[in-house]
Amino acid sequence: FPVTMLSEQFRMHPRIASFPSEMFYGGELLDAPMILQLVGQQPWWKVRCFAPVTYWNIPGQETKGDGHSFANDAEVDFIMDMFVLLSKLYPAVDWRRRLGIISPYLEQ
Repeated sequence: FPVTMLSEQFRMHPRIASFPSEMFYGGELLDAPMILQLVGQQPWWKVRCFAPVTYWNIPGQETKGDGHSFANDAEVDFIMDMFVLLSKLYPAVDWRRRLGIISPYLEQ
């Protein structure tokens, strides 16, 4: 079957789009020329820990959940604290709908 791959993206901040571009498109997925105008600028991006993409290494202990997955309570506590902080700093934003958190653990 012929395959047509996306060549230009119009929805993600460039820092978010860089991951799928590198991992799935061999670095060939390009951002639209005016992508920052399309996705907008957010005031919290000026705070380094609230940039469009942020990774944290949280020391903690993995525990086995009820199923086959693991969880790390220290990671959960940290993310909840960050959620509360964001909610206090920017109360007009509906963070429950806006914030995406990716975890490798189904249990978490």
